[in-house]
Amino acid sequence: MKWYDFIIVFIIIYVIASIVEYSVHKYVMHNPFPSLNYIYESHIYHHKNASLNPNLNLEEDDDNLCIPIDKSIYMYTITVVFSYFVLLFYPKKIPFVYIGICVLIILLFAVLIWNTYHPIIHGLDGRKVCGIYSFPSEQINKNSEYTSFIINNHKAHHYYKNDEKGNYNITLPFADFLFGSYNVIP
Repeated sequence: MKWYDFIIVFIIIYVIASIVEYSVHKYVMHNPFPSLNYIYESHIYHHKNASLNPNLNLEEDDDNLCIPIDKSIYMYTITVVFSYFVLLFYPKKIPFVYIGICVLIILLFAVLIWNTYHPIIHGLDGRKVCGIYSFPSEQINKNSEYTSFIINNHKAHHYYKNDEKGNYNITLPFADFLFGSYNVIP
């Protein structure tokens, strides 16, 4: 493999991880799914709590504010499996270990971003609510374009309802643009 193959493979795995995040959020968290109904009910409870407050402020005990590392194992496994099968079609052999490491880096990033920004969006400090699996709020540049995008993207997810619902990518933006479900609050 050449050096650029590693970059291409990393981008392919990022796209797969974004599609997995989108799919789990849209089809499991927003639709009752047999045997995973508890995820749906917990997520809908989160939406109802957030919709009661126009600032989206929530209580610290909301189960959806943080992603514990052990819960991210499911997303890790799904993403590794899909990545492995997609990369079977890549013209060069990709070491399975490299796939696993790429997925681990991407999903650890996603967990850190979720656990940092999601509490901020809902009026709380990520470090106080999610512990060490987040960046301290005081170290976040709240005026950066990235922060603005992440916050506005998630607010739009709470803003739109029913058929207009979108913005399912909270931490790994791509699939919403691919599937035409990215919305901006007017």
